[in-house]
Amino acid sequence: MSPYWPPSLCGGSIEGVDLSGINEGALCENVEKSFIEDHNHELLSDQEREFKKLASNLNDYHKFFIVSNIRLNIGATKTYRMIKEHVNGFQNIGATLNQFKNFQRDMKCFIHEKDGQLFIDRFKSMAENRSGFFFDYDVDADGSLRRNYCKMFF
Repeated sequence: MSPYWPPSLCGGSIEGVDLSGINEGALCENVEKSFIEDHNHELLSDQEREFKKLASNLNDYHKFFIVSNIRLNIGATKTYRMIKEHVNGFQNIGATLNQFKNFQRDMKCFIHEKDGQLFIDRFKSMAENRSGFFFDYDVDADGSLRRNYCKMFF
């Protein structure tokens, strides 16, 4: 049984390095290395490789796509599936669904501070563009939105 953790299921291992006779500052003359050749398969399959942390990162394209879809009120899961169609499969995306969800959550928290003003600006533009739309709002002493009044006539 191999003394190294985690043990390999195939029985192969790389034996350790003997550093017993090496002084501080001395050259490594007594280093012994050996390789047991039973370990002759890939360490990760293609299916496992896509879940490895180093292979799984959001790039600028992903971030731009997520932000664009936030503006269109499209969630992270649908965005992930849309990118899957662009790159021909989940294995080619290069990021996980949870990374998409986390980035979208972070973007929504970033926008959250300015939500009140975005809300007011949106309804003001709707009132200007639609003759049957009426909008008014109340603000308290801190400038926080207390209530809004919205009516639409057809």
